[in-house]
Amino acid sequence: MSEQMRTSLQKRFQDFRNYPYGFSRSGDFSLKESQVLEQYGRLAAALADDLITPETEEEKRLQAVIRSELEPESALERVWMKYQKRINRPHVRALSAKSPSTEGDDDEDVIIDDDED
Repeated sequence: MSEQMRTSLQKRFQDFRNYPYGFSRSGDFSLKESQVLEQYGRLAAALADDLITPETEEEKRLQAVIRSELEPESALERVWMKYQKRINRPHVRALSAKSPSTEGDDDEDVIIDDDED
C-alpha cells in the first residue's frame, strides 16, 4: 500500500450521514469509544470494503472480526461492530391514522341506496 494511502487512513473518521454532530454528541458512544472510532474508523472502513489488504496481525484480526469470523476483543473491534450495528439497525416508522393512497383510486363518492320498494 502506498504511503499516501496510509496517511489518508490516519485522518479523522466522520460519518455525517448517520452522525451529523459527531460520534461523541450522539449518545450512542462513550467519549473513549468516539475517540477510537474517529482515530481508527477510516482503517476499519477500508478493511471492511476490501480497499486495502491487512498488513499487520491486528489488521488481519480486525478484518476477520468484520467478516464475523472471530468475536471482537480489542476496543477498536468492539466499537466498530457497535457502530455497524447502530447504522444498520432497522428504522422505526411512525404510525399514521391516514392510510397511504394507492394508484388508480377514484375519489368519487359512493352512494348507497337504502330504498326498499
